[in-house]
Amino acid sequence: MSSDNYKNFGKATQCSIGFLVLFIAFNTCQNLSAQVLQNLGFEDLGNYSLGTVYLVLGFTSMISSAVLKRLGYKITMVIGGMCNAIWVLSYLFPVFKQKYPDQRNLLIFSDGFIYFIVLFSAFINGVGAAILWTALGMYISDCSTEAKKGFYFSYFWTFYMSSQVVGNLVGAYVIGQDLEFFFIFMGALAVVASISFMFLQKPINVKGDLNDSQQEKQIDAQMDNKFFYNVQMTYKIMTSKRMLVFLPQLFWIGMSISYYSSMITPIIYDSFDDKTLTENDKLKKALIAMVAFGFGEMTGGLSIGQIIDRVNTKYAVLFNLLIITIMGIVTIVQIQTLDYNWLTFIMTFLWGFQDSSVNTHTMQMLGFEFENNIEPYSVYNLVEAFGVFIFQLIETYIKNQKARLIYTIIMCIAAFLMCGTTYFFDFKQQKQSSKDQPQQQKNKFPFQKLDELYIEEKSRQQTQESLKLI
Repeated sequence: MSSDNYKNFGKATQCSIGFLVLFIAFNTCQNLSAQVLQNLGFEDLGNYSLGTVYLVLGFTSMISSAVLKRLGYKITMVIGGMCNAIWVLSYLFPVFKQKYPDQRNLLIFSDGFIYFIVLFSAFINGVGAAILWTALGMYISDCSTEAKKGFYFSYFWTFYMSSQVVGNLVGAYVIGQDLEFFFIFMGALAVVASISFMFLQKPINVKGDLNDSQQEKQIDAQMDNKFFYNVQMTYKIMTSKRMLVFLPQLFWIGMSISYYSSMITPIIYDSFDDKTLTENDKLKKALIAMVAFGFGEMTGGLSIGQIIDRVNTKYAVLFNLLIITIMGIVTIVQIQTLDYNWLTFIMTFLWGFQDSSVNTHTMQMLGFEFENNIEPYSVYNLVEAFGVFIFQLIETYIKNQKARLIYTIIMCIAAFLMCGTTYFFDFKQQKQSSKDQPQQQKNKFPFQKLDELYIEEKSRQQTQESLKLI
């Protein structure tokens, strides 16, 4: 096993920890935003806020690669993280309005101002998210090697999505607690995480394609490129033949985010038949069930990473299809039975596992299957964001059990077909260096090993017969 494979392990870990802390803040607030704002008297403002984040993220993705080339890893991630913090802290305004009723005549506590500040901060967060994720994709890709690309992306995803475990536990605890402290605490976490990106170091070039001086020249050339040329390159990659085959999977990721963000909690809500439970009690139980979603996110990425590294990227598609099938069956059964039990936790676990597996598979393909590893991540952000936005609008019309059942069946069929198209993607030939040949031998299928043993034994027998003749 080549030591080059892990030269950037520490750098990838540092980046992953930063994202873990940052998204403890974002994911927790995302999970609670709609319910909290509704409880504070702002009805659908939480949904509008999240929709704005993803809509702006989609449009901004067209220019995110150009911004990254201008600013570099560190500044881009710091700005993106700070935009996240601004969005989290904007929720303090509706909290303050409820906490200080005698000050409601002030402009900052008026409904109009609060709607403006929350939606404007969502706009800012959408811009920040676009450049943040483009920078992240390129950074982890540059930390990775061809032999360990699955490991690095799954390693990051495990760190990143463990925020769902911590976030949902925190969310379950803070319902009914002091919301002012909650949002200040989460905002502070986002600020600290953003500042930590300033200390990221440039990954060591371990791919062997460019030496350090050549890499510097390439970066300088990229920095000199015109801004709109970078936008044009993003569009060119998005409309290329290879990317067009891959776009359905990118769009499904957005559909998946929309489903588990907006549909799983209502499905769990329908499972409660205890009339003594308050709305907050139900929300607590729903968030506890979503902890299993976080564990699914953590394990799904690791599993698909092993398949990518030990088998190949193409066969990882089949693994995703298997998980999607099981997930669909369990979700349909859960909707029909309407019981809050072990099946509820399996359902949320499978949605997390599927989301992590497909995302990890997607991110490593974007980093290794295309000539450039910047613009493909911009395309990913764009397509995913529009998937979230469009299906969040659709899901506002899904109000009862029958509608959820039909919608879930359609979604699962769509997931199978959209992720299945990736099997026909024109994958690059995986070129292994001589250093990695022992690992290749280790990872061969059983029938390949038997063939080699047979040939080896046959050769040995022929050699012995030749010696006897001599």
